[in-house]
Amino acid sequence: MIGSDRNLYYVVRLDAPVPCERAVTGDSWTLNDLVLAPSFKGDSLARLVHRQLRDPLLVGIANVIRPLAQREEILDFSHIEYFARGRIERA
Repeated sequence: MIGSDRNLYYVVRLDAPVPCERAVTGDSWTLNDLVLAPSFKGDSLARLVHRQLRDPLLVGIANVIRPLAQREEILDFSHIEYFARGRIERA
């Protein structure tokens, strides 16, 4: 999915919803659909698709807090909430 900033984002669905407490507010929320984006300018999630993942890919992780439209082409940032950083690497 393309963001309004023209960067590539992946929307992934977890195998099962994960209820948890949001660290910033202490409120309960559920992680089900997540948005992944590269943490650094110039990096790309395309490395995942093209099997060019030699070094870990550092990503920002956001929770989808409002449903995304089925055919939505541009990611609406008002529908997600950033909450963590992570890394993706080959096993």
